[in-house]
Amino acid sequence: MAPAPALDVISLAGADDPRHRVAVMQRIARAGRELGGFAVTDHGVADDVIEEMYAATTGFFAQPASVKAQSAAAVPSRYQGWCTHALAGGSNTAETFAVSRFDTAAELAAANYTAADSPPPNLWPVAYPRLQAAWRPYLSQVHQLSMRLLDAAAQIIDAPPGWVQRTFTHHASGMIANWYPPHTRQDRLAQQPHTDFGALTILFQDNGAGGLEILDSERAWQPVPAQAGTLIVLFGDLMQRWSNGAVRALPHRVTVPPAGGPGRLSVPYFCHPHRNAPTTPLHDTSAPGSRAADVRRQREVRH
Repeated sequence: MAPAPALDVISLAGADDPRHRVAVMQRIARAGRELGGFAVTDHGVADDVIEEMYAATTGFFAQPASVKAQSAAAVPSRYQGWCTHALAGGSNTAETFAVSRFDTAAELAAANYTAADSPPPNLWPVAYPRLQAAWRPYLSQVHQLSMRLLDAAAQIIDAPPGWVQRTFTHHASGMIANWYPPHTRQDRLAQQPHTDFGALTILFQDNGAGGLEILDSERAWQPVPAQAGTLIVLFGDLMQRWSNGAVRALPHRVTVPPAGGPGRLSVPYFCHPHRNAPTTPLHDTSAPGSRAADVRRQREVRH
């Protein structure tokens, strides 16, 4: 008998129908309270959009370094453009490519962002335009999914009317592609245990060996293999703060792909609020808190 999946698999089919919405909400609420994440199907991100995003991203990482370096920041950063970093315990080098929702300085200004609160505009590879062409529709559709999930989360944490619109207008969301090469040491981790900063993360992962593991309610690490047609949803630190702990930020880590295999690609979309969003519990205004931008910057410095 196959082992039970580490995450509940929740279909959003019919979730906008009042006859089915309550049942879907109850499952999302239970997943948020008990574990901090779930897998989602019938999510509205089109199969062909996912397939082209995946093909274009793997194609990008297969490009010569001279092409990828066109999108490297002047100061290497995992949060802007292309970057490489060594995996622990060996000579293997992982790669990332990251974007925010801002392509130009004018877009940053229109959203009332400053250089201190947001990374500079995106650095798309000029010699590989397929990446931007494929990521744009995926970013649009996965953001729409995040808004649907936030509407559900707002009801779960009893947020006041209009909270999602106020908090996520001019949002600071972004996406990072992670390419992990095969590794000779299977006792090593590609990413150490952590929780994500934002409201929620929506993760695409390929079928490569190694990968995401989550810390379950028994404090044991459980693998989360890729499943066709699903995306992974992880609640983050801000949702835990806003709910005053009622929703759990899900600890997770990433194992390295085994030697001799094809490597592994994962693409998380990080749903972040606007830079001035408060981080205090929604129903405890006396609790100390900071702006979302300040908390995020502190996390990025540590990582």
